[in-house]
Amino acid sequence: MQSDILTQSDVQRAACILDEWARLVWAMSTTAKFSHDEQASLVKCVVALPNAGKLSVCAETAQVAAIQMMTALSDNVREAWVGERWVPEYQELLNRVRLPMQAAEAMMQGETQQFADASIRTKERQDTIGVSSKKALQTSVNALADLRGDSLAAIARELVSEGFEEFEKRSLCESPRKLLDSYESKLSALEGDETTQWMVRLNRHLSIRMKLTAKEYGKSASQLVAMCMTEALSKHEVAAAQAATAAELALARAAVVKVKGPAVRKLAQDVGIGNQGGLMSGMLAGKIQTPRALLKSLSIKLEVSAAALSQVFADSFQSATIPAYKAEEGKPYVRLVPQTWEDAVKSLGLPDDETTKLLQFKD
Repeated sequence: MQSDILTQSDVQRAACILDEWARLVWAMSTTAKFSHDEQASLVKCVVALPNAGKLSVCAETAQVAAIQMMTALSDNVREAWVGERWVPEYQELLNRVRLPMQAAEAMMQGETQQFADASIRTKERQDTIGVSSKKALQTSVNALADLRGDSLAAIARELVSEGFEEFEKRSLCESPRKLLDSYESKLSALEGDETTQWMVRLNRHLSIRMKLTAKEYGKSASQLVAMCMTEALSKHEVAAAQAATAAELALARAAVVKVKGPAVRKLAQDVGIGNQGGLMSGMLAGKIQTPRALLKSLSIKLEVSAAALSQVFADSFQSATIPAYKAEEGKPYVRLVPQTWEDAVKSLGLPDDETTKLLQFKD
């Protein structure tokens, strides 16, 4: 039987496969996120896959989770080698990742300084995107950073990534343009008129994806970054609302109960909706969804937290009495969810200029 001959091209191809395997594992490992599952008392490690899926492992400690992820990642990448080539999603990732072999060569040869230089070159590249937004956005991100004990830059990067991942996920079954309109509305509804310019650093892969998406839908990269941050931030605010303490809820309920009669119309004027006492009454009773900008204004005027106030409105709607009617005709429509701000405003039949002004508060 004729023996196989090991040619130089065979060796080079084999080395290339190993290099590509290392690049894929490295690129995927940079997306790793660790979290603590309090109920199970375990540490969870999640890594994003090129096919938009996720790989996760759980262990008693972060170190053990990382070691388990090493095995899981290696198996995942090996399974992506099919028919003498990488599956398309993994090949696409390879095309974006450049992990120079000089770094490994320098380490094997003991060239420490050269390896150090190569390590710098192989560090995940980041792009800086200038953001022009309302000062309120930067202030809110900064507040979350203080709460987490982290830097503004790190939290901003996390929020942008969360917001864009949510956009990509929902785009699979929703209109991307309508989603972006929703994101933009929330950005426009931020409190105040003061604007600021600041910088957000993103990993290059995310930056490229966002720039391409922004171009596709006629937005600037700055707009999309700010919109994604705002969207993700709103989720964190909802979580904070759910965590309002009993004491905060008691204060908020007491503050709402005090707003009666003429005080309702005065509060409406104070928060910028003019003489629309009906809208104010609807919000206080939880019957009308309160836009975030108005919720913040109400929390300032009533001197209670926005989180507690939001919970009080929700509780009021849920506990509202549903009237019984014996008549066969003319039964009123009973809402199962609060009326949207837009519907409530349009139902008033106000002049166009007043309607437009009120709709500016819409999330």
